[in-house]
Amino acid sequence: MSYTRPHLLIYDGDCGLCQLAVSRAAWIDKEALFTPQPWQSLTTADFAYLGLTPEDCAQAVQVVKSDGQIFSGAAAINHILCQRRGGRMIVSLIEKIPLLSALEVYLYRLVARNRRAISALLGLRTCPGYRDWGN
Repeated sequence: MSYTRPHLLIYDGDCGLCQLAVSRAAWIDKEALFTPQPWQSLTTADFAYLGLTPEDCAQAVQVVKSDGQIFSGAAAINHILCQRRGGRMIVSLIEKIPLLSALEVYLYRLVARNRRAISALLGLRTCPGYRDWGN
């Protein structure tokens, strides 16, 4: 697998909330540093090359740098934010205060676990197999 930008942004292509987040990341990415890629389009060879599994990517957004370094979940979001002017200062503050850092990880996991319901509430496309609230 090859990508021309320094960072590969792997996300759930079936999730409306994830698609919305990637569009926001593209807005942040003024220097075109990230190549967004839904994990569903990756092959077994791609996963092996990247050092990831489909399960890794189904659970959390992943950022893979061209040097092979991987950022997952909240750390991936922080890495994206650090590319924006002023974002590095915010992320640095979060990382320096353990309570904020722990809260960020907790909130990311909470949103990730409930992204199908959040997508439905926002009127976004939901992942296949998602059942409505009444079912």
